Amino acid sequence: MKSVAESYDRSKYQLMVKIGMDTKAPVADTGKRWVLSGKEDWLRNDVDFALKTLDTDYLDIIVLCRVPTDVTIEEAVTAMQKIVSEGKAKYIGLSEAASETLRRANAVAPIYCIEQVNIFNRMQFNQLL
Repeated sequence: MKSVAESYDRSKYQLMVKIGMDTKAPVADTGKRWVLSGKEDWLRNDVDFALKTLDTDYLDIIVLCRVPTDVTIEEAVTAMQKIVSEGKAKYIGLSEAASETLRRANAVAPIYCIEQVNIFNRMQFNQLL
């Protein structure tokens, strides 16, 4: 199988991966379908897994799949910024983050994208624009 770099002109495509969610955790172990974490070692493992699976040397965007409950958003974004500064990713994104959470995260590092904004809650983002 060819790597992403061998198959595609990376200057024409952006790779985005969601990190911070384990969808393979046994339901019996956790009682939940998904296990979420914003801890640095968890996020690093997700990024390293994506790099290896996609056989590429960097990701364009790493998106925290949900706002974590086990660490603060500041701690999670700090961990993501370290990954960016190491060259494993270029940009940071958040998914399903409220405007105040986005404000706090952006104070730590620039947030490149927001994913899955509920259209009914869109008004909260007008304050940020």
